[in-house]
Parts: sequence; structure tokens; C-alpha cells
Amino acid sequence: MKNVSFVLIAGCLFFTSMSLNAQTAFQPFRVDMGSGWNKAFWCNTGDGIALQIEPKYAVIPELNVGLKLEGDLNERNNTYTIDQIKQKAKIIQEIVSGLATTDYYFKPHENSRPFVGAGLGIYYVDGYCDALPIATGKTTNFGTMLRVGIDSNHLRLMLSYNYLGKDKDGYDLSFFSLTLVGYIGGGKKE
Repeated sequence: MKNVSFVLIAGCLFFTSMSLNAQTAFQPFRVDMGSGWNKAFWCNTGDGIALQIEPKYAVIPELNVGLKLEGDLNERNNTYTIDQIKQKAKIIQEIVSGLATTDYYFKPHENSRPFVGAGLGIYYVDGYCDALPIATGKTTNFGTMLRVGIDSNHLRLMLSYNYLGKDKDGYDLSFFSLTLVGYIGGGKKE
């Protein structure tokens, strides 16, 4: 009986969301793909790059949900003391994340649509050193992401803040990213 009730409720919700989407001017499913620039909060950190893909579905015209997969590379310059000799080294930090996301659109029926969004998920952090035999440590953190931006003509420009906490050495792993994304699907209905 519980299975039948679950199927009936899920079916009703599905068809309700489909009928609401039939009234919108945009296709409900789309896939975002893009790249961007990021800046971490670690000491002596340089700029980094970000690559992402994010399939998403518009539940109602103002709200979509998705799954964002992103890879980020950052570098930092540190000084280490090995055998009482100070040496400089560049560490490349890799961050791979999988987040459940949602975005809210303020003008859902316009061509240019400003939005705010959030995400929750897992961040996997790894790194390597270019000159010294040191371990940079691997860590998996639960984190959050907040973003603002604008959608216009199959392009999306957004500023994101990713909060990851700290690694075992006490470095803040959080970072900002500015990303330009193109998307397939989700365009205006003909």
C-alpha cells in the first residue's frame, strides 16, 4: 500500500510540474557547460581555473534544480624548511566537487534573467608540489556554494563563493570563481 501511495504522489507531482512548465516560455531541461577564473583565500595564492558541467531542470519558471560537477586548479607559493634550509615551492591544488544546486530567477519570463543560487555537496581536494618531496594532503570536505548572476541568450555569467572549511594544515580552502557558461536546451519555446 505504501508503494502505491508513493507512486501516486510522485506521479501527481511530476505531471503537475510538467503542466506548469507547459505554461512557460522556456524549455525545462538544459545542460550548462563552461569555464572561468577563480581566486582562493590561501596565503600566497595565485589565480586558478575552473571547468564545470551542470544538468538542470526547471521545476517552475522561477526555480530550477541541478547537479553541478566542477574541477578547479589553484596554485600557492609556500616556503618550507627541510634540514634547516628554507626552500620555496609551488603547490598545485586540485578541487573536484559534486553539488546539488538550485537557482531562483527574479524575472523568469524575460530574455535577460538575473538569479541567485545555492548548492550543497562534497569537495575532494588534492595537491602536489613541484620541487619538494612533501605531502600536501588529500581531504574530502562537505561544503556549500552561493552564487549570483545573469542568464541571457544561452549564456550565463555568474560569481560564486565556495565554502569548504580548512585543510589539515589550517589553510582556508574556500574560493571565489567568475564563470562564463553556455548551455544546451532551456531556450525559448517556438
